Amino acid sequence: MIGANLLAVHSRSWGLVLSLLLGIRLLRTNYRKLQITCLIFYFCMLGIFLVKMNQVQKEQELVYPANGSEELLLLIDTIKIDGKQLQAKCISPSKKKLLFYYQFSSETEKRSWEKITTDQLLKVAGSFVQPSGQRNKHGFDYQKYLKQQEIYAIFQATEIVTRRTKTWSFKNPAQFLRVLRKKVAKKLDQNLPHYLKIYTKSLTLGIKDQEFTEVQQIWNEVGIVYLLNISGMQLTFFVTIFCLFLLRIGIMESYVFWMGNLFLVFLLPFMGFSISIWRGIFQLLLTRCNKRYRWYLSPLDCWSLVLMLVLWLQPYLLFQVAGQLSFGLTFFSLYVTSIKQVPKQRFKRLLCLSLLLSLCSFPILCFHFNEYHLLSFLFSCLFVYMAKQFLLPIVVFSLVCGLFFSNWQLNVGLLICEKILQYLELLLSFLGKLSFLRIQTGQIATWQLLLALFLVFCWLALLTERRDSLKYCLLLLIFYSSFFWGKYINPVGTFAFVDVGQGDALFIQLPFHRGNYLIDTGGRLQFTTEKWQTQTATVSNAARTLLPYLKSKAVTKLDCVFITHADADHMGDLAELSEKVKIKKLVFPEGTDKKKSFSKVRAKLAAKGTLTSAIIAVQTVLAKEVQLTAIAPSVAGTGSNNDSLVLYGSIKKTTFLLTGDLEEAGEKALISSFPDLTADVLKVGHHGSRTSSSAPFIQQFQPAISVISCGENNRFGHPHEEVIKTLQNNQTKILRTDQLGMIYYEWYVWDQKLPAIKTIR
Repeated sequence: MIGANLLAVHSRSWGLVLSLLLGIRLLRTNYRKLQITCLIFYFCMLGIFLVKMNQVQKEQELVYPANGSEELLLLIDTIKIDGKQLQAKCISPSKKKLLFYYQFSSETEKRSWEKITTDQLLKVAGSFVQPSGQRNKHGFDYQKYLKQQEIYAIFQATEIVTRRTKTWSFKNPAQFLRVLRKKVAKKLDQNLPHYLKIYTKSLTLGIKDQEFTEVQQIWNEVGIVYLLNISGMQLTFFVTIFCLFLLRIGIMESYVFWMGNLFLVFLLPFMGFSISIWRGIFQLLLTRCNKRYRWYLSPLDCWSLVLMLVLWLQPYLLFQVAGQLSFGLTFFSLYVTSIKQVPKQRFKRLLCLSLLLSLCSFPILCFHFNEYHLLSFLFSCLFVYMAKQFLLPIVVFSLVCGLFFSNWQLNVGLLICEKILQYLELLLSFLGKLSFLRIQTGQIATWQLLLALFLVFCWLALLTERRDSLKYCLLLLIFYSSFFWGKYINPVGTFAFVDVGQGDALFIQLPFHRGNYLIDTGGRLQFTTEKWQTQTATVSNAARTLLPYLKSKAVTKLDCVFITHADADHMGDLAELSEKVKIKKLVFPEGTDKKKSFSKVRAKLAAKGTLTSAIIAVQTVLAKEVQLTAIAPSVAGTGSNNDSLVLYGSIKKTTFLLTGDLEEAGEKALISSFPDLTADVLKVGHHGSRTSSSAPFIQQFQPAISVISCGENNRFGHPHEEVIKTLQNNQTKILRTDQLGMIYYEWYVWDQKLPAIKTIR
């Protein structure tokens, strides 16, 4: 059934054939009277699923106009305002989902949008843009992410011509619940302190806004972020509290059952229609009905039917991290909880189940997050216990207080709860920063994931049948260990121009993980803005670009970081990089530390034990399989563009010239010092600015390939047309990161020469 739905996304014919697996499974259900009903239900769902896939295919084939005016319905509970930017999901007149962006022209306009509490009907001018795809190897693919939510275009509004409020009533329940959800969220924002507000909104409303991303990052560092994707626990808690309340006030038990089910249905839109909410609510409804009406469906039957229902609603479910974690972990829990060898004592049982579940989830977590925290099973065990005993009661208490009390500073209970959550965050943050407990696995191959899951299934099957599974457990652990030491037997080397936007970063990794080197770090240029325009929850440039790539390459330390000069787009992310990755040595051209921005970061790294070295040409800086020599500057400078560290090197007899932001004056000096030097690959200076890459310079070096590192639609207009013409006149192949994403070489240790250069796009 899973294979059928996965293949149906790409090939409906194969999906139709393999979907018979589900029919066979339904025929084997224990309760014979339900066979016909289940099969009818199955074929109905299969037919609807295929219709849904046809709709998705039509969405993919839509062609949106480049620009124009549109009438859009903005959904109130999806609006996010940060700084001068508005983001929301909207519905077009043809009922297509779009992502909407708009930048406020004034603080007054921003304040007016912050006050709205219902859906908005807009007439806007702007243009449709395609979401950006993957820009770095193993990096985040925004286009794919939106596609999985059936959003295929972004509308970038330049002007809101008219805006009017869409009236709402009980006759439109979907809009009514969106408005109610927005009003409750606003009430909680006003009446709750920081941490209580974040947890209450996320666990009761399913709102994961900019503030929640900070909490999510802390949970990710200790390896338990996946617990946020399993909503069965809080849903069970909420419906239990609701039913106990109804019984307490004298409602008959038969009515309480149906009112509890209606309450669950109400929670579905109220908590945001996320994958985990769909799964949790459908699972609870089916389990409750199965128990009450004695349908004799096994837990696996219930899980399978819920998966089929959710796949019909969201065909790309199992291609998403949240879907894999939500359904994968609940599937494993069906086996884990039925193992007879698990101790009966409450805490021992919880600890043992957490350990078993952590072993099952290990390959999925490594595949998606490229790292594993050694104590994640203990954290998950403590979280499950604390959630039931403290966190969920605190959330319910906070929800009630947030709705009915306006001054939280006078509420002693809220102050105590806030302190509890604050100390919990501090504890998790401290444990997450203990690097010796976190192991980088690097990017796990798909075949490794599938083989690991197969071994897990075999091991669990043996455990449930009480067979001797010790040797199979050892086999599983040995295979798991390959995730950690596999990088040391990897014969592939890498030389990659990382796409860091408007900046430079070049990563070198030697075969067998014998060395990791970085030339520049990239960085975001800062521009002065008014206070109301400043974004408070912006993801850093390094967190979006360089750090995920380094994590995918299992980099825990950098043997050397070379900084070409002191501009922010070349060294701006150095400080953040040093927080996540150990830097053994920092090399820079002499005089660069005269710039205050660089001097401050250098001192910070030196305090951590990083060896810092100021150099001038000519010096050999790397003499392994990748040979690098500093050929400029020849005298100490001040960290300006013409003082850039220029590196000349070779790999497998292919030569490279890396010029930083060297401008025309510096190029003339370089030609004068090295009149006979040529290069196969040139990293074009200053991102393709007209102040660099002079005709005499290009004519001497005659590069076969010229790589330009620049940001997509950057405000400087890089690369300039004059530079492109100069390169074209010299018959060099031009590769640009703004158009092609990461540009890289990969070679095997036994290669005699470098294979062809590769790009992400």
